[in-house]
Amino acid sequence: MPITPKRGSLFHAETHAIAEEARLQAENTLFLDYLGVHLEQRTPHLLFEAKAWEKPPPRAKNARDGGVPAEQLIAKSLGCIKAKRPENAPILAEWTEWLQKLVDYVQTLKKQSGALVGKVAISSGQWLVIFTDPADAFITAADVNSRNILVFEIDNYVAQSDQIYGQLSHSQLSDHIPFPLRPSQITTYAPAKTIRHMFHALLVRWESSGSPTLLDTFPRILLYPAFVIERSDAKLLVFAEGSLGHSVVPTKVGELPEHRDEVQSCSERLRDDILSCLGQQRSVSPLSAFRGFPPIVIRGSLSSLAPKDAPDRPSYVKTVDERPGEFVIVTGEHTHFILADSEFPHCPGHDWMTCHATGKQVLAPAVLNSSVDPKSYFVSGSTHHCAHIDIHDLRAEKCLIEAFETYLCCKACVFQPVCWPASGAPPLPCAPRWRRNFGPQPRLLRLADGMSTAGSRPLRPRVAKRASLVLCSF
Repeated sequence: MPITPKRGSLFHAETHAIAEEARLQAENTLFLDYLGVHLEQRTPHLLFEAKAWEKPPPRAKNARDGGVPAEQLIAKSLGCIKAKRPENAPILAEWTEWLQKLVDYVQTLKKQSGALVGKVAISSGQWLVIFTDPADAFITAADVNSRNILVFEIDNYVAQSDQIYGQLSHSQLSDHIPFPLRPSQITTYAPAKTIRHMFHALLVRWESSGSPTLLDTFPRILLYPAFVIERSDAKLLVFAEGSLGHSVVPTKVGELPEHRDEVQSCSERLRDDILSCLGQQRSVSPLSAFRGFPPIVIRGSLSSLAPKDAPDRPSYVKTVDERPGEFVIVTGEHTHFILADSEFPHCPGHDWMTCHATGKQVLAPAVLNSSVDPKSYFVSGSTHHCAHIDIHDLRAEKCLIEAFETYLCCKACVFQPVCWPASGAPPLPCAPRWRRNFGPQPRLLRLADGMSTAGSRPLRPRVAKRASLVLCSF
């Protein structure tokens, strides 16, 4: 029967990290009843072997050993098993088989993951055995210390519940770091001598607002300043402070500079608070120094203990657990992921109509209002919008922010050097070769926003199908 943890129970904090009947691929496939692993590091925390209700507790196989405590019987039997003499084990034959399997499980786990499981337990429900030192019980060749083996029977579960909880609770099984941390907690979780890097970051909340009934939905992106610290042990800690408030990303490009200044001010306040609590000054590391969030591998019985292949680039975006619309984005020395100005504001790829004239438009209709589906915060014709089908195809599954924004122009994004390094950059529409393919460069004017074109030559309207839009040639 699968474990169904309740909030506050032993396994709640890592419910989604428990694999039922997990498999280990060795010479023969081993099936583990329950294996609790760290989702990011993929290191094993708890191996739990379940037996049928009627199965016997640990007992001696011979009457002469009938007075030996269960803990000592198990310890002596493990010693015989590790010495390749299982026939000499003083415990029931059935228990000898179970202990042999536990030895195989723990040793194979260590070989495959490179880490030793934190705790091992076996239970029928009527009895429970916990191995508090798996290395002593299953790895080392020395005699097993019976003090590292705890045996509980059902009649004593309530009276000994504190001891059981103390051994199998999430806080005991893992190096749990709260998320997010407050600046005042930095010396507890990241003393100055343990800090390797410090990065600006953002806690991003994407949400759909408006009325679906009235076909009036629109996205909102809320940004909260955050800070990510990498410790010398490679652990990543996220700091944030709700009292600093949030800032809503404007949908009008002209309002971005003021918004960016607001986010920068709050981010610098958070940085200063952290450094003040740390008691020393440190510089913020560049984006290039960030090693990336650990990859999350597929959960379930077939998932590996450790990712087999390293990602080809760091992951700068992490989804907040159990909150699919929230993300942590590391921005390095920057305080925002959106640039105030596109590097190429006159690129023809910004406008869907211009792309359509050459058959290069995205297949979806032009985005005339901030959109939930597709996720397009900025509208067609704005300098932060990309409507060019080739670019959308090239960055499929490459864009770091595609979970909440799919139309942002690459040249208006702080991650452009990461996604498109100089050696692997695609021929963007603003490149000379692509611009020639567009012929005369059309320009989309948004008169309602008070925009105007540069140059002294008068513009002659060519298309005026919408009250606020005029397409001109120049």
